[in-house]
Formats: sequence, structure tokens, C-alpha cells
Amino acid sequence: MRKITQIIGWVAIAAVVGRLVSTMTDRNSELKRLRKQLKKDWSVVAKEVRKSWNWLTDDELDRVGGEWDRLVTKIRKRTGSSAEAIEDELKELLETAARR
Repeated sequence: MRKITQIIGWVAIAAVVGRLVSTMTDRNSELKRLRKQLKKDWSVVAKEVRKSWNWLTDDELDRVGGEWDRLVTKIRKRTGSSAEAIEDELKELLETAARR
């Protein structure tokens, strides 16, 4: 009986881990798509980024050049916000820019 309980516990843990991996894979796929979109639409999106983070200079935006990680790092260092929170806000900006 004890072995059956242990097996059931391991199966439950495996199911939770499976869901977490699936969620992480989905987020990674989404981030990959967003990175491509940021790079492709940078000239338009940079204006929206500037509105949201108005302390960013034109020179800083030029150096970022549509590179997702550079932008997230620059904002994170300046604001102390989490990378995930910044990425979520960038996602919203990209979606807004795509509708225009």
C-alpha cells in the first residue's frame, strides 16, 4: 500500500512538472515571436517605447536597435522592475503597434 501511495505521489508530481514545462515552452515561443516582431517593427515600436519609458534618450534607443534583451536590461537596470513585468509591458506595446 505504501508503494502505491508513493507511485501516485510521483505521478502527481510528474503531471505538475509537465504542466510547468508546457507553460515555460509556450512563454519561450511567445518571447521568440515578440523578439522578431520588435526587431522587424523597431522604428515604429521605438516611438511607443519612448512614450512608456520617456527617460530613454534617442541615443539609447538607437543603441538598443530593436534588440529585446538590450531593451529589457536597460529598463530593468533603471527602474528595478522585473524582466517579466517589462516583457509583459513590451508585449502590450507590440500588440498595440500591430493593430495600428
